[in-house]
Amino acid sequence: MHPILRRLLPYCAVWAVSLSILHAAFPFVARAVQASAYTAAFAPVLVIFIISMIDALARGSRAARFQAIGYAPIVVVGGIRLVTGIVPGLYSNDAMLLLYIGCVCEVLFTTLGVADRFVTIKRERDRARDEAELLEKLSETDPLTGLLNRRAIERQFSQLKTEGFAALAVIDIDHFKRINDQNGHSVGDEVLRSVAKALQAGSNIRAYRLGGEEFVLLLRGSDAEHQAELRRQAIPLVVAQTVAGLAQPVTASMGFTNLAGNESFMTLYERADKLLYEAKSAGRNRSANETAQRH
Repeated sequence: MHPILRRLLPYCAVWAVSLSILHAAFPFVARAVQASAYTAAFAPVLVIFIISMIDALARGSRAARFQAIGYAPIVVVGGIRLVTGIVPGLYSNDAMLLLYIGCVCEVLFTTLGVADRFVTIKRERDRARDEAELLEKLSETDPLTGLLNRRAIERQFSQLKTEGFAALAVIDIDHFKRINDQNGHSVGDEVLRSVAKALQAGSNIRAYRLGGEEFVLLLRGSDAEHQAELRRQAIPLVVAQTVAGLAQPVTASMGFTNLAGNESFMTLYERADKLLYEAKSAGRNRSANETAQRH
């Protein structure tokens, strides 16, 4: 409602209570003289209340709809008492039966209004939660490939370790700059999307794009290295099937390592990244792992 009306209503409440106390304390013998003044003094309260309700309804307040229905009998009682109490010649009418009906309506519809408000708050909370989850998902998803990004893997890494993911592969497309230079960035984007498709994330494999032409796989299971290698070898075939006009096959190099103890993501990634560059230095289109390195 309007800020001025919002500020006036507490004063109306204080005014009504003060009038009631004054009326109760007034000498009984003088009640006949004082009753009309007491009744008339409630007129501003009734007027401000009605204006406030109309203003709230005009502003689209959902709660005001319940209050307008619930308080309607009480307002009518107030009007009857006011008119019959101050207009000369009219018999003062307290409209007690209507007052009791009004009290029941006020309690009933106020309760319904509060319940409706709780339902509305719950819906707003659920909507806000869904929006927050969507924004979080968008912030952790690579828009080009649909894979999760670096932010996601850093947030999920500790949990994934507890779920048995204990191997990491870093995969990098060979000569990707040459692909962009020869075919254009739109073709390069198609290649990246095809590589993401070739990585085939599943229940035992999580695929991420760290940026540029670099991808990461988190794996679990005794055949983790074999599964990573299958996906690396699938890249040329999948790209050839989905991207037309390439002058030469698109290959990838990979560094693979297993988790040692309670390592952080960065420690594990740096070790796999060194193995990746060893694979590239050895001629590209191949994999390097710590077992081969020791031998």
